[in-house]
Amino acid sequence: MSRSLARLWLVLVLVTASPFAFAQAPKAGGYYEDKTDLGFKVQVPKDWDFVPPQPNDPNLIGKYVAPHNGGLRPKSISGIYWGFEVQIAKFDRREQDDDDGDRPRGRGAESPTEFLEDAFGRIEWAAAGEKSSKIGKLKATELQFTGTWTIDSSEGSEEIPVRAFVAVISLAPDLDVALIGNGPGDEKKWGKFESAFQTMARSVKLVETTVAAARPAGGSMRDQKRAKIADELTRLPGWALHESPNYFIVTDSKDEPFVKEMMDRLEAIRKIYEETYTQKQALELRRKAIALKAARTDSGGTAPAKPAGEGEEEEEPEEPLTEEGLLASFEASRACVVRLCSEEAMYLSYGGPNGSAGYWSPFHEELVVYDDQKDGGRNNTWKTLNHEAFHQYIFYFYGSLSPHSWYNEGSGDFYSGYQYGKNKKFILKPFDWRVQPVRDMLRDETFTPLKTLVRYTQAEYYGPRVGDNYAQGWSFIYFLRTAPGKFTGWKPEWNAILPTYLDTLAVTGDLAKAVDTAFEGVDYDELTAAWKAYLEKEL
Repeated sequence: MSRSLARLWLVLVLVTASPFAFAQAPKAGGYYEDKTDLGFKVQVPKDWDFVPPQPNDPNLIGKYVAPHNGGLRPKSISGIYWGFEVQIAKFDRREQDDDDGDRPRGRGAESPTEFLEDAFGRIEWAAAGEKSSKIGKLKATELQFTGTWTIDSSEGSEEIPVRAFVAVISLAPDLDVALIGNGPGDEKKWGKFESAFQTMARSVKLVETTVAAARPAGGSMRDQKRAKIADELTRLPGWALHESPNYFIVTDSKDEPFVKEMMDRLEAIRKIYEETYTQKQALELRRKAIALKAARTDSGGTAPAKPAGEGEEEEEPEEPLTEEGLLASFEASRACVVRLCSEEAMYLSYGGPNGSAGYWSPFHEELVVYDDQKDGGRNNTWKTLNHEAFHQYIFYFYGSLSPHSWYNEGSGDFYSGYQYGKNKKFILKPFDWRVQPVRDMLRDETFTPLKTLVRYTQAEYYGPRVGDNYAQGWSFIYFLRTAPGKFTGWKPEWNAILPTYLDTLAVTGDLAKAVDTAFEGVDYDELTAAWKAYLEKEL
């Protein structure tokens, strides 16, 4: 189908912030070039690293970040940092082809100003000037903005002036490009930043686009995913694709042996997940969920709402996938995407939460980790990978299932304890990050009662005792999975706790019912005594 072009913006944004500590203004270097989609090129800061957008971002094409922690820090407040960035983003108003599943859904920001306000929420921007100009034969408009970066912390507060330069260039009647850069509010220092932005803005040129390779007609979901990633990588300089049987590794790392080891580890830990969570089991539970919903509908009843956490409204549970949908999800699980960032700075620039070592995003269907070799060591990377890959694996088998955190995070940590041997197989060990906190809780009797822990909402689990809760959640899963057959105080009826919890939740979507059913008839005092005795012996 043909599709008409609407307006398109390209945005280039440089983030800076404090007059007290910042690197020099950027210098225009080589070009970012898009020959497979929008058809343009633009100069970008010299020697800065390219960071890709998160999947299906409606605006961001990519950004460049200053190396060596180039950026700004307030004068009197510690622990606050705002890195220098140059962002390239689009504002695409073309009509979407219903047959083209790759176009990002949603319009995102509709103007450079809106994008600026959304991307840099800590800044209050105000228009400070506008003039028309030309870049070659292309019409352009230059805009100026002033703003204030306000920082409030326990150490005090600061208000730091900043500025922004915007150049909007019309490449075609329905295709615009905007370059946006911001820097220090000091007029003398700002001049160097503005000059750099103008140089970049005036470098924008149209380029001839090449026709992307056609997607494999009727190919598998994995074939389709491979082709999609390959197309995206034509516009992501410095990033490459590596494949294993069930995973796509998208990375800027140039350490080939490390990337190969990651693929081997992912395939090996997946075999461990498959021992407990099978396709056959997931399909049986899905059939039961569909049958239960049909029975409730026939009787005029409704499915129970998911219990809400404090301050949250109750939500109706999601519709269970059809059997056909689940089979498609199984196929999607054989095309899992893992984004491996070469270092922590890249991970944080990409969107990794501060203080985290990795995350799984169901929305983006992407697992993101970084190579921790420079700081904590790669053992941290491997442990994080085992944990997050478990969440990724489970998503494709059970959908957006949201177990209690003791089960969800405790199980992730359980797999973090697996250690990789020279034979490329995993052996289960206690997860060393959690061992000492558990010892301390048992010694000081500061643990949360198990009957309370298993009903904690996510908000409660992530509360003031989050570290202890993670440790206790791991220890409880470790006890339930490893004590049978090796601990004399084990009760046979406890074998059913974990499978019953998951089965009930997967079929009903009811968190409270899952706990009630799994722990029905269980003497919590007896269970707690056995849990403590086992861990004191094992750890």
